[in-house]
Amino acid sequence: MSGDIPPKVVGLVPNVFYDLIARLVPGFVVIASSYVAFVGPSKAMDALKVLLKPGGVSGSSLVVVALLLGVASYLLAMLLSGVSHWVKLKERLSGPDKASPTRAEMYDTVRYSAPHLGASLAKVRAECRGCEKLIVGWALLVVATPFFLIWEYAVVRIMSTEGILVLLILALLQRHRGLDSHLLRGLINCYRLVMGSPAPVREAPGE
Repeated sequence: MSGDIPPKVVGLVPNVFYDLIARLVPGFVVIASSYVAFVGPSKAMDALKVLLKPGGVSGSSLVVVALLLGVASYLLAMLLSGVSHWVKLKERLSGPDKASPTRAEMYDTVRYSAPHLGASLAKVRAECRGCEKLIVGWALLVVATPFFLIWEYAVVRIMSTEGILVLLILALLQRHRGLDSHLLRGLINCYRLVMGSPAPVREAPGE
């Protein structure tokens, strides 16, 4: 089936999917959750109703808002990616052996040598990176929320917002751990298959 698809399309789909799942969606979610945290759920819902009300906002205005929001989400995701790398949410080496290839090197080898295998890894990789950006974005929001709301003396709202964000972060950390382990195991297996050593790895190093 994949042989009937042009190589350019096979290479383009994972890239578009990665941008959507790993950048646009996390960036938008962080922006939306920050707006709800700062203005409150009631005001956020009122703004959403005005935005979606028939005749309330012109179609051209919605397109402009969507484009600006998409650009802002993408740029924010790039910044969060840098922060997540700095706090070492990403594992840069595939194992303790410094001579072994890095994850990036293995992924590039698989992607160029066997695009269909690279495409299968792209989904898990995108979800993993999306989790990282959400974790960092919500962690920063946990720190920033009290400074924005303390002047309103909204103690209950601060505590409830912080509690929800912490629970979401803990859930994402668990999800990220599972995705990262699955990605590493699949990456090593695909890399060995491409390099001519098909012995499967059932557990990722360090598990």
